[in-house]
Amino acid sequence: MTLNLLAQQLVNAVALGSIYAMIAVGLALVYGVLRILHVAQAGIYAAGAFIGLFLYQKTGSFLLALILAMILAGIIGAAIERFIYRPMLARPRIVVLIASIGLMICFSDVFRIVAGPNQLPFDMPSLRGGYEVAGVVISNIDAAILAGTALIFILLWIVLRKTKLGRHHGRCALQCRVPGHGRRDCL
Repeated sequence: MTLNLLAQQLVNAVALGSIYAMIAVGLALVYGVLRILHVAQAGIYAAGAFIGLFLYQKTGSFLLALILAMILAGIIGAAIERFIYRPMLARPRIVVLIASIGLMICFSDVFRIVAGPNQLPFDMPSLRGGYEVAGVVISNIDAAILAGTALIFILLWIVLRKTKLGRHHGRCALQCRVPGHGRRDCL
């Protein structure tokens, strides 16, 4: 294995790891407050991606598609919490986990029916190409993933540390660990 190949694989791994890190932080935020292992979160991410692709194809505006997809995915997540998870919080955790797995299977099947089993291209002319640095190619897509992940994590840190909403989230996560405090106070 050459050094350039190793460096190229490192760039690819960091870009893919950034996507995984965003999903993991979402899971940690949900688990911290609700104590639910929300495996259907991946389905919500996928729903946001499909919505974003559909809106981008219809409008041609990436920024508009991105903002609307995030809002609609947030509404889907809030609806799942309100109408599926919240009524089950008093039940054993395994019941909620089974519901979450069922939701993930449902999301997967709906996406396969609506969009087909193959990957769909999200072709943006501005993300074509890339940069070569010392024999290692950094695609514009990888650069956008890294920059987007960094921006999201910085904004998340600001929200969690500097806002009333973030302080409330922290209190809710702590209350779940203290006997006599219910999760319903946090919802």
